[in-house]
Amino acid sequence: MTAPLPLAAGAAPVVAVVRAPDPGGAVAAAEALVRGGVPAVEITMTTPDAAAVIAELRRRGLGRGGNGGAAIGAGTLRSPAEVEAVVAAGAAFLVSPRLDDALAALEGAIEVGDEPPPPRPLVLERLTSS
Repeated sequence: MTAPLPLAAGAAPVVAVVRAPDPGGAVAAAEALVRGGVPAVEITMTTPDAAAVIAELRRRGLGRGGNGGAAIGAGTLRSPAEVEAVVAAGAAFLVSPRLDDALAALEGAIEVGDEPPPPRPLVLERLTSS
C-alpha cells in the first residue's frame, strides 16, 4: 500500500531529490531547483557532507521561512546520528526507508525546521506498511 502524495510529500506537489558527488554540486543543483520554483528539495545522505549542504542552503536563504523558498529536507536517513545532524542543519522534513527501534525512539522527540511539521517519516512507514 502506498501513501497518497499529499501525505507522503507533506502536501508538496513535487519533491526534487538531489544526489550529487560533491557538496558544491549539490548546493548548485538545489539552488537552481529552488530558484526555478520547486517547492521541496530532498538532499540525499549519499551526497558527501549532506548536513553541511542543508545548512548552506538555509544560510543562503533558500529554505522556507517566510521568504518563499523551498522546504529543504534530508533522506535517506538510516541512523539517529544522521537524523540529529540534518535536524541541527535545519532540515524541514526527513525521509527514512524503514522503521527500526533506534529511529522510532526519535519520533516526536525532535522539532524539524521553522514551519509547521509535515507528517513524520516514521509515521508514514507505519501507514504504508500496514
